[in-house]
Amino acid sequence: MATSPRPDQAIPWNGVRIYGEYIQFDAIRALFNVSDNVRGTDISIQFDATSTACDAFTAASSSSCASSACFASSLLAAVPNASKKRVLYEWAHLETSNHFAIFNGVLFNLTAALMDQSRYVFSPSVISALSNIAGRDATLLLNSRSELKSATACLLHTYSVGFIRTEYIGCAIIHTLQVASFALIMTVIGVKLVIAAAFHLGLSTGVHKKKSRSKLQERLLLNDASKRTRSTANPPIIFQVTCYSESEASIRQTLESLASTDYPDSGKLLFVVADGLVTGAGNTESTPSAILNLMSMTTFSDEPLPKAYISVCSGRKRVNHARVYSGYFIGANQVPIPMIAVVKCGSFDELGEGEAKKIGNRGKRDSQMILMNLLSHALMDDTMTALDHELMIQINRITPVNVSIESFHFVLMVDADTVVEKRSLHYLMEAMNADDRIIGACGETQISNKLASWVTAIQVFEYFLSHHWGKAFESAFGGVTCLPGCFALYRIKVGKGPRGAWTVPVLCNPDILHEYGERHIHSLHKKNLMLLGEDRYLTTLMLRTFPNRKLVFVRRALCWTVVPETLRTLMSQRRRWINSTVHNLIELMQMRDLCGAFCCGMRFLVLLEFIGTVVLPAAFPLFVTQMVMAAMSGSVPLVPVCITSSILFLPGILMSILSCNPISILWMIVYFFSLPVWTVLLPLWAFWNIDDYGWGETRKIQGDTHRPTEDLRVSHESKLVGVAFKT
Repeated sequence: MATSPRPDQAIPWNGVRIYGEYIQFDAIRALFNVSDNVRGTDISIQFDATSTACDAFTAASSSSCASSACFASSLLAAVPNASKKRVLYEWAHLETSNHFAIFNGVLFNLTAALMDQSRYVFSPSVISALSNIAGRDATLLLNSRSELKSATACLLHTYSVGFIRTEYIGCAIIHTLQVASFALIMTVIGVKLVIAAAFHLGLSTGVHKKKSRSKLQERLLLNDASKRTRSTANPPIIFQVTCYSESEASIRQTLESLASTDYPDSGKLLFVVADGLVTGAGNTESTPSAILNLMSMTTFSDEPLPKAYISVCSGRKRVNHARVYSGYFIGANQVPIPMIAVVKCGSFDELGEGEAKKIGNRGKRDSQMILMNLLSHALMDDTMTALDHELMIQINRITPVNVSIESFHFVLMVDADTVVEKRSLHYLMEAMNADDRIIGACGETQISNKLASWVTAIQVFEYFLSHHWGKAFESAFGGVTCLPGCFALYRIKVGKGPRGAWTVPVLCNPDILHEYGERHIHSLHKKNLMLLGEDRYLTTLMLRTFPNRKLVFVRRALCWTVVPETLRTLMSQRRRWINSTVHNLIELMQMRDLCGAFCCGMRFLVLLEFIGTVVLPAAFPLFVTQMVMAAMSGSVPLVPVCITSSILFLPGILMSILSCNPISILWMIVYFFSLPVWTVLLPLWAFWNIDDYGWGETRKIQGDTHRPTEDLRVSHESKLVGVAFKT
């Protein structure tokens, strides 16, 4: 590589220097007819005839052009590029010379500017500033005042001698990586935009299209359907509602929305689980009492006996007990819907000091496992616990004669503060019936308390973006990475073979039950999976166990939920969600069977999401730093700014435009103003508290003065016997 010249080094004899560029003398002579006397000299002063940069500083006795032969600087554009070469200098050259200074990478002769007072006259303040910048990069200083900016424009036009070398090998590699990263980000955003547009146009993932069948297949299906006693178009469905500290009004609203869904009432079963004998903060009665108040036409006269089962906890909390209540829920349409209420009431030795307010509480995962174990034991004809046996009896007592526990094919899991739109279940079932490879589906969750506070307002567009940008994209691959526990439909089992000759368990698959029901949780990774994001981990297990099946997002299926109204509660909720997301993405990256391959595969996109989640706290501060530096220096680092801007703003802008809704633009503006919360505060808070496994402020109960962290200490195994029963 050629050695860079020194600032005071002579100009080559076969060229001239004009505004920091070497230009071949023959090219200049051909265009401007200059004499041979200017060979090897700097003739920049002959090209300022039309410049106004120095008009404010020109001395009275001086003209705008210092030479009798003046040309317009715009004429230099006619010089062929092949005849031009930038004069590049090393930083080391400035250390041995005090005659030069730098502005935005341009080297100018400071000594000549200060000594040439007969030509240009600068104010004392400008001269004072210029006297202190010799041998330095003065970009920030010269951009600090308008007077200095004007003087700098004149200095660069008249006294520039070259440029500082910035194109080193390391810089070239970094620039290449930046361009490649920007291209990759824009490609992913472009693909997501196309898929999001397809969803908004109603194309979705094609799950609503009926599969084409041959005439022979149609004839066989018709013959088989005529032999069935019950149509499978609307198979029985279980609505599982998990409760902890919700009020009676909230639970009633949820049950009312489920009972009024556009689905045959004869195929509905409400399965409500109360996670312990707890009373929510601000409630006047316990959660189990609130549930029982909503039950009519009960089938029990006395208090049911507690039945034992194996919980997901270890140690002395391993064995738990629950009471089973059966009856009907009568909603606004006055149609009785069969209802099972499971109240977890704890073990006999659980009345110790400090635990009385949480008797029977084992967590949401345990509530889900009660139903999943029951379905597995019934489907596999396996040994049942006392609780399973009691549930079988009560379900058979309140459901129609032709409906048993084996008749149910789907489970809709909702939270007790969720309201389901009337047609939502119809859309979810339409997707399931159209493609038996779909084993799980979710809809869009919207916010019911949007204007309760500024904290709820900033969440509106974030929810919209996570569904229509994130889940819509994942659904195109059939691999939604998180089916939210507040509103998700799962397939219990699926038929295989000719006309469903045999049944394969899906939600109640033994592999899923084994991992989802893990009791001995000791590692940080496992605790973040099991205790903070049960719903996301269940989705991960479904993807891992059934890599050739689909988990999809159905845009038309809607529900409403209540979101945190205070910043403290939001921080507690997102601490759990962010840490759970990171650890579930680690699990997904280890899966080799995800859809696609390399850069076009789901596994690579999961890797990008993981990297984005981890480095997110640096994105917004980096963007702010770039903008401040650009404002102070006058130059914008184009590629880095494009990268950070596309990550922070582009998805929101594209989705707001795509929605064609002016209200979405307003919510987007609110979301952009809250970016410091989403990109800095919440991720940093989550990572700082990565070893906190409690639910914090999200679910508060009366008398709760500390974090309700689940007791995971391994103690002696319970010696209660007679828990299992044969059916």
